[in-house]
Amino acid sequence: MLLCSCKTENSEVPEDRYSVFQKGFASSMGNKIVESPDGFYLFNGNFLTFLDKNFENPVTVCDKPECRHLEEAEEHVVECNAFYGNPRDIKYYNGKLYIAADAMDGANQAIYQVDLDGNGRNKIYTAENQGEFCFLIYKGDIIAYEQQYNETQVSAEIIRFPINDPKQAETLFSGKETDINNSGISYLINDEDNLYFNFVDRKKWTDIRFYTTDLTSNETERICKDADRFLLIGSDRLIGSENIERNNEDRTWENKYFQFSKDGKLEEELTDKDYEALSRGAIIDGIDDQYIYLSDICYGADAPPAEERYHYIYTYDGKEAGRIYQTGTDSWSFYPGNDDYAIIQDYDGTEQVYYKVDKSLIESGQTLEPIEFFRFDPTEFSYFYSY
Repeated sequence: MLLCSCKTENSEVPEDRYSVFQKGFASSMGNKIVESPDGFYLFNGNFLTFLDKNFENPVTVCDKPECRHLEEAEEHVVECNAFYGNPRDIKYYNGKLYIAADAMDGANQAIYQVDLDGNGRNKIYTAENQGEFCFLIYKGDIIAYEQQYNETQVSAEIIRFPINDPKQAETLFSGKETDINNSGISYLINDEDNLYFNFVDRKKWTDIRFYTTDLTSNETERICKDADRFLLIGSDRLIGSENIERNNEDRTWENKYFQFSKDGKLEEELTDKDYEALSRGAIIDGIDDQYIYLSDICYGADAPPAEERYHYIYTYDGKEAGRIYQTGTDSWSFYPGNDDYAIIQDYDGTEQVYYKVDKSLIESGQTLEPIEFFRFDPTEFSYFYSY
């Protein structure tokens, strides 16, 4: 497989639009899909896969003529250029891919810099421990979250270093400086010159805090104190939620939703007068620069029948712009995607399935049908693999 690859130094090249953090494909603990100038990259289990701009024509990203890729014998599978142990995060930056996966000894996580055709794999950073890990790239710097351990504490740490010089790493945030003894971070989001992240008490899970770091000064502050569940980053606002009540027996809950300014100041509580689908018990679960996405809940005593479940699309001023049929299971994840497609990742009981939704049809008046474009068997996925 041959795909063009830029050979310039990242720190000296202006960022193209694909190198800016791709919020629409971000999920907990990293991006599952990333867009490049020529198409998209995702993982088929352990194998890096390329699809064109319409999410069609998947190709395993390995150009070894003798390699059988997914069909290779287990003792030779690591020789495939597309194979990664426990891949959990993928980014595109100035003509290169950056992938978080097992380090070569199968122990800790590492970040690999890779050519777009799968060649030239270069391990540029190895995490100190085997725990949680994710990263993003901002103007030539890698910003990474990893856990650090000592005898009495598990601490969430965020560091920043130039792509080509991890030895210059500096700490942006340390859980050691808080009152939480076992901490974690579920996501890192970059929006312009700001980093947004959550900070979680791993023992209680009811204490979730939100922070922002000004990446021009590296100053960090806590924001959105009314929210304790999630935070979504839009073009001119933040949306967060607070859990009011939860019943684990019948899997029901009640949330409040809030709109904040981009610097985290409370503006208003959101109700069904703002987004009518909230009256159905729908949750707010996505935002891009044009739309806000809500979804009917898909499990628990309050879930509507499967055939009556939708993803709702609203403009920023509260007008319903369209609906998308849900895929019928209770294990989907919704991603706002890019300007052309929204993405739904699902599990149908045997395989992971990806669907696309054509966003040019959103305001057409029709309820949109997700179109399957990729699936794989997760039982063939090697989470930890010694190279």
